[in-house]
Amino acid sequence: APSAALAVLALMAGNAVVMRAPRSIALSTMWLMRDVVGPLLDEVGAPAGILNAVCSNPKQTLDRWIASPLVNDIFYIGG
Repeated sequence: APSAALAVLALMAGNAVVMRAPRSIALSTMWLMRDVVGPLLDEVGAPAGILNAVCSNPKQTLDRWIASPLVNDIFYIGG
């Protein structure tokens, strides 16, 4: 969850974020995004879908993100 909190900086800069929640702490990461960050985004009028989270295999997810023409940048913390 502490690393996931860095997604807030990307959001503050006007970016949409898709976060890969680590399988070992998926619940705390999802809680942080849904119950803390989500309401704050609603309060400031952020558009729906600006923050998303998935819990998946790290290598497969990164390989797909890197290959996708829809992904402009990747900020990745983890193994």
